[in-house]
Amino acid sequence: EPVAVSDYKAIKLSKQFTFNWKAYAGQSVYKLRLATDNLILGLIHIESHPNPGFDFMEIKLVEVGMDNKGKNKKYGSIAGCLISYACKQSIINGHDGFVMLIAKTQVAQLYESKYGFVNIGSLGTLGERMVSDEQNARALIKKYLGTLTE
Repeated sequence: EPVAVSDYKAIKLSKQFTFNWKAYAGQSVYKLRLATDNLILGLIHIESHPNPGFDFMEIKLVEVGMDNKGKNKKYGSIAGCLISYACKQSIINGHDGFVMLIAKTQVAQLYESKYGFVNIGSLGTLGERMVSDEQNARALIKKYLGTLTE
């Protein structure tokens, strides 16, 4: 669900996230939480690019809360659910499931192996350009969200 203005203070106070999410207030930032709890488990910032020849949904930033990383995490599949949400928004917004992101070089292989993204070229120190097509987007949605409907 969209991050509310009041969430940014809670995000900062939780000390679960390292990025300054308040810098993205007013943009397309979404949170993942349990239906039974207001505790934010993960966050994603996405941007729609509807221009001809540049038609895709971009994942600008994605972060999983500290308590849900590593071997002792409380909940799994948080990143998968957030990435799948971006895929779903890509389809809903007419981008045919195309999603792009720039991955830090050290996690680019994870996006390839775990989430089916394809590396389309390095940006040097900025990271690796990664893309997901419609077939992969639909597979991720099915795996992590179960359905395309809202």
